[in-house]
Amino acid sequence: MIAFLIYIGNMKKRIIQISVIAIIAAILLLSLFLVYPALTKKETAKAEGVGGILRIWHIDTFEGGKGSRASFLESAARRFEKKNKKYLFMITTHTVSSAKIAIENGELPDALSFGTGGAICPESFLPLEKYNVPSARQDGKTLAVPWGRGGYFLFTCEGDFTDISAENTVISEGNFSLSKAAAAAESLPCATVRNSLSAYLDFVNGKYKYLLGTQRDVARLQTRGVQFTAKPMGQFCDIYQYFAVLAEDIAKYNACLDYLSLLLSESMQKDLTKIGMLSPYNRIYDENNTPMRDAEQVQPVRTVSAFLEEQSYEAMKDLADAALRGDQDSLKKLKNFFV
Repeated sequence: MIAFLIYIGNMKKRIIQISVIAIIAAILLLSLFLVYPALTKKETAKAEGVGGILRIWHIDTFEGGKGSRASFLESAARRFEKKNKKYLFMITTHTVSSAKIAIENGELPDALSFGTGGAICPESFLPLEKYNVPSARQDGKTLAVPWGRGGYFLFTCEGDFTDISAENTVISEGNFSLSKAAAAAESLPCATVRNSLSAYLDFVNGKYKYLLGTQRDVARLQTRGVQFTAKPMGQFCDIYQYFAVLAEDIAKYNACLDYLSLLLSESMQKDLTKIGMLSPYNRIYDENNTPMRDAEQVQPVRTVSAFLEEQSYEAMKDLADAALRGDQDSLKKLKNFFV
């Protein structure tokens, strides 16, 4: 009986050992699976004698429309690689915080895609000679170019926007967006401000008659099948996705410029409809998406610097709060930040 129990105990130990080995093997295989594509790229680059890897960081600072802006950059990269065999692309998605940590650790990308509040290292941006973007100029030189944009809208499921009040309107606010500045620029009343998802849910559930939102709310409402009217707002917009080049190597710098040219090409700009974004340059929507078609015909009058610093961003939010409460002096100071 004792021998039998010892045998059973040994069997349990053996099963545990086998299980541990199997788990370790599975982890190693998974790691190899995840790392292999990157290794393959590097080895392919060496084998074909290409110029190397172009590293592009992408930072989201606002909600898009639908889909992924990083995936959009990937699709442009794959198109670029088919025509130009010299370089391969590595697109890395960062938050503002993770990108800052990477820079502190001595890393820098060859190019950066960023929204307002995401210009983490403008001192490293190189001039883009053939472009003229007032919101992205420093010392007389353009340092970034927008490749996509969004917009602010007033939404309603009833009415005609004639009875907007503080009580029946909610303002949607994202992490880095300046929706209150947009509301102040349109002389709207001091309405309730909620985070993006809460504002949308309150609106569709009938708590508010009007919503100040963005292109993300257009996509949400369309997906849900809600009948709505959207009025694009044209006085102010800070929802731009910019592209900057940091590569000091002249060959990589030129390759990044070629990639930017592709990103701004008519064919790629038309593809912005796939991610629910607007083109800063072209009209790309038709009657199948009336809200976005109407929005692209309203070019925003003012924006803010692409390199807006955190201190200025907080100051703008405070001034917008006061302006929405009717303080005209605060509104004038707020507009001093506009470009």
